[in-house]
Amino acid sequence: MLPPFPLLALFLVAPQAGAQARDIMKEYEAQKAAWIANKCRATVAAAVAMSKPARVEGFLIAVNFDALVNDRFQRVAAAERKETKGGSIGVDMAKYEHHPVYAALPGDSFAKKAWSLLTDKGFSYVEIRMTPDRSGKGYDNGGNLNTSGWSGNRFRLYSLARADDRRCIPVANEFASPSATVALGGFYENLAKQQRPAIDLSKPCLALEITNKPLSRYRIEAEEADEMLSGTVRVRDVPMPVAFGVRAERIRVIAEDGSEVSSYYGFNQPDEREPQHRCNNLKAAGNMVEAALMPDRSRAFYRGREWYAGSAVQRFYEPDKAAASPPLSQAAAPLADGACPLRPRQEKGAAVVDQLEDYSGRHAGPSPQSTIGGTQPAAFFSLGRNVTVSKLAWSGGMTGGTGQEKFTVRIFRDANGLPGGMVRELEIAPRARPGGMHGGGSIYESSPQNLSLAAGDYWISILSSPGFFWATEPAGDRPQCGSGGAIRHYDTGSWQEGGTFNPAGYGTGSLVAPKDIVSKPLINHRTARGFSFRMEAR
Repeated sequence: MLPPFPLLALFLVAPQAGAQARDIMKEYEAQKAAWIANKCRATVAAAVAMSKPARVEGFLIAVNFDALVNDRFQRVAAAERKETKGGSIGVDMAKYEHHPVYAALPGDSFAKKAWSLLTDKGFSYVEIRMTPDRSGKGYDNGGNLNTSGWSGNRFRLYSLARADDRRCIPVANEFASPSATVALGGFYENLAKQQRPAIDLSKPCLALEITNKPLSRYRIEAEEADEMLSGTVRVRDVPMPVAFGVRAERIRVIAEDGSEVSSYYGFNQPDEREPQHRCNNLKAAGNMVEAALMPDRSRAFYRGREWYAGSAVQRFYEPDKAAASPPLSQAAAPLADGACPLRPRQEKGAAVVDQLEDYSGRHAGPSPQSTIGGTQPAAFFSLGRNVTVSKLAWSGGMTGGTGQEKFTVRIFRDANGLPGGMVRELEIAPRARPGGMHGGGSIYESSPQNLSLAAGDYWISILSSPGFFWATEPAGDRPQCGSGGAIRHYDTGSWQEGGTFNPAGYGTGSLVAPKDIVSKPLINHRTARGFSFRMEAR
């Protein structure tokens, strides 16, 4: 930085006064150092700006963690590359300060941050925003999710759930929990010998969903920027300007209307790589978030969920209201007799039949090709009352599709455990969207017209042009069991109970000889694996 103007003038008019000028310059540098030190202390001690705090069930973390980390890495790498004059370099990011938002929202992964906020702080849910990265080749905050085919913002929605919920993920990472699946090995017969690991229903799990819109009315943002701090010092009663470049770091809590609930400010001078002054108060950053957003303990987020009452989640959040429930699921029982649970029935008055595979981490494996002129799978379902179907969704993969495909949906009456007479046939042009956490397929959504069904047992078959593979339903507690599946070849073929494909057989699931690939299970169970669909009724 150039000497202040008064000193330059002194050199010009009185060169002989150089010694005096050097003394003044030393005083100026001392004053300047004192000024930034005082500014740093004042910043660290400053009260957090706060309006009225909000009581919420959950909030959105709208922080681009990938950008914070990657931008910092690029700055550090560029500086070290310049010092080494090219060549290979090693960058140890642990040596450099991280943004204080990492202290305000502790946890070294998205799942760990969410788990801490749900279990330690008592929020009912937490959302984390994902956004297309700046290169357009992926998603920031995408983590290990397959985001191919996505567009626009997406949101991780974390909550607590029963330990046998298909949305459960381990806190350590975000892949499907080992407790959720059993390795099939090389042959289907191995299933009869395997015992399902016990699922401890006395403890809740961390559940993850991917959504298109956030629920939250409040969000947390974080940013950093190169800024200049400027002021004035007095040297021998002469005012002199001072200016410093700093790396400024901010955290803000924002309401739905855009108003600021609270904010935090700190800085490193000159930057996080070589900070002469570390002017962040990490404890204050965490306290700011806690003071601005406090958990609403009404648990309205969970109240409408049929599994909540008496579950480990209610016992965790509301121990005084939760009734006792068995500590282990039925899945923990030995499989010596090969028994499966009864086929799920829609309870009287219920409005949803849901066995949609949303690709959230529990996809069951091979899917059969589902076409009018070929393999025709069907899935069992049961209605507890007369209904009019208002929404129908299913999932699967389409090879060579355009996104504008039409599907044929057939509904059959049940005939002693297999599809019987056809009740309705509809042609539907659904809306398609990428599927779930790991991608790998599409979810098709439609609103059928004039589809009314009486209470009873049915089968649904969803067919399209060659190249559509209908996903199997999500894996349940026991991989050899399901809600009921059947399959035939062509319209003239005979229905066979099945739907769980031999892992050693055809990977495509296409039928050349049905008995070779799909047959009645080798162990005695009541139901076979079904297929992916969700039906909403009124």
